Amino acid sequence: MPDMSDETSKFSVSTHLRGSAVVLDLHGKADLLHLDELHRALDSARPEGEGNVVIDLTDLEFINSMGLGELIHFRNRLREKGSELRLAGANGMIAEMLDKTRLDEVMPLYETVGEAVAG
Repeated sequence: MPDMSDETSKFSVSTHLRGSAVVLDLHGKADLLHLDELHRALDSARPEGEGNVVIDLTDLEFINSMGLGELIHFRNRLREKGSELRLAGANGMIAEMLDKTRLDEVMPLYETVGEAVAG
């Protein structure tokens, strides 16, 4: 049986602290196959006190509408707790999608993670 894995559909999330912010680095394609992984990563991102969460989109190649929905739900949960979701490093198709959907108006978008952490 042939290997059905597709290198182009890889997705990973790494998490680290930067100051009081939790930073999630998204890599690859956040498509339907990886929606659960994105959900788990967002669900486990717990900022200290009133710390914020920054999602680094620099290495994200694709995100579908369901993935965007996950970001919106996560943003709403953070706001209920007095924290904020900030996006950083969106480029190309990702930046265009955020602009067309006007999500860049409800989730602050920064050039770099450092700028997003500083707010």
